[in-house]
Amino acid sequence: MKKVRIVRTETGFAEYDGAETIDPHAVTLARYFDRVRSFEVAPEMERLPARTIVYGPTSYLVSTRPGNTYILPQELTPPNPHRFFRPHGVELPDESANFYTVWAGPQGSRRWVLTVDPDRNVLLFSEIAVCPTEVVKGIFDWLESEGLISQKTWDDPLDEPVEVSLGGDPEFELFKDGRLEYARDHFNSLHDELGRDGSGAQVELRPEPATEPEGVLRNFRELLRTLRNEGYDVSARGDVYPLGGHIHFGVPEFHYEFLEALDDFVGTPTQILSGLARGSYGRLSDYRLQPHGFEYRVIPAAVWSHPRMARITLQIAKAIVQRLANGEELEYNDPPTVEDYQKVAGLSRAEVRFFLRFCERRLHERFQVFAAWRMEPEEQGTAVRFHARSWWEPWAGEEVSKVFHDLRFHTRILLFGLAEDRGDVFTFPCRLGTTVRRSCLYNPYTTYGFSMSSRKNRDQFRQALKDLRVHLIRTGVASTVRVARVFNRKRLVF
Repeated sequence: MKKVRIVRTETGFAEYDGAETIDPHAVTLARYFDRVRSFEVAPEMERLPARTIVYGPTSYLVSTRPGNTYILPQELTPPNPHRFFRPHGVELPDESANFYTVWAGPQGSRRWVLTVDPDRNVLLFSEIAVCPTEVVKGIFDWLESEGLISQKTWDDPLDEPVEVSLGGDPEFELFKDGRLEYARDHFNSLHDELGRDGSGAQVELRPEPATEPEGVLRNFRELLRTLRNEGYDVSARGDVYPLGGHIHFGVPEFHYEFLEALDDFVGTPTQILSGLARGSYGRLSDYRLQPHGFEYRVIPAAVWSHPRMARITLQIAKAIVQRLANGEELEYNDPPTVEDYQKVAGLSRAEVRFFLRFCERRLHERFQVFAAWRMEPEEQGTAVRFHARSWWEPWAGEEVSKVFHDLRFHTRILLFGLAEDRGDVFTFPCRLGTTVRRSCLYNPYTTYGFSMSSRKNRDQFRQALKDLRVHLIRTGVASTVRVARVFNRKRLVF
């Protein structure tokens, strides 16, 4: 059994990754830091939680700004500074205005002592393990007098119940008239609810945060409706552009234990849903600190493609972070069992099975996003369009009206013609020929190609439309009038 818990030591640390050699400094460090960690390679300081000290890195940041460089006073410098401070290693120059570097020793033989971010009390320290206790205490007293570090308050955030809020900024491939578009050409904001990703290729939806999954998803659905009403379509497959389904958490402070449990319950199962373009994005434990807490970046956008999958995923994530933030211990198997999901996240057995089956079978590839979210049905007259550059017989529209007369569409679809030299091929399952895969530049859920022979023969065209009708219902793009009315009446959103 695996156990995950945020533990505060008697000295006041939330995390203490130390050895006996630094225990003598624990009292001094506890005045300033919540976390003491050991790294051989210095991590990015922006990724470290506030009030964290990292000691002993073989590579370290050094400020290249003249005003951000300090020399340790002579009275605080040991007689042989090369014995106590980093005599070798890889310097990583940084021009950030937030970082300050302290050196020791005479010009020409100086040694790196530390690099500090005063705004967040994040500090990289050289060889603290071999430094005398009085030297370490003197250095930190001097740093405090220079305003480079501040003592922490002793208010324990675990004394008051923590209510975790949720948000997200999932990314999608954007389509217009069935063709893949560059999101920056349509949405150029990096902060609005409907905007673009930093690369400019993906459209990014940023629903209003809420304390419960249902609140986030109601806001998310409104953004989907806005896109659809403006004539856009989206895909969560991610075979062209990498698509992240990042979840944001509003918490008072960040702990690495959050990542460990999220990886086990959510990150590992959903990684298989990433498209071909995601590559190294979405590696386990990938996160980014935010003013409101942190952003868990492992999850792909596919979990947001279906309302039930999105709700279950958010419910699991919320339960994990909320329980850990309030001091609970999570005990579960590795990997988690169905019973573990039920116990930790409060899910039903059916919900757990749906979540795991969705991941294992990559179910997001079987339906269109707007259809899965049950957007209000489109009227047939505006839902089905013919590609203007394709050749159609005059009776084509009449046949479409007959075959689709009782369907209600949850998104617009586009019918187009395939070249005659390609033979009897279709882009959907049809008994009149073979099925070919559409180019990734077109949305496979809303664009449907017909062979030339089927477009010339009325009986064949009618049969192809009947096969398409079955495919549309099976993939949720359309439903019969009776089913659509039931969904509208019951408001089966989640």
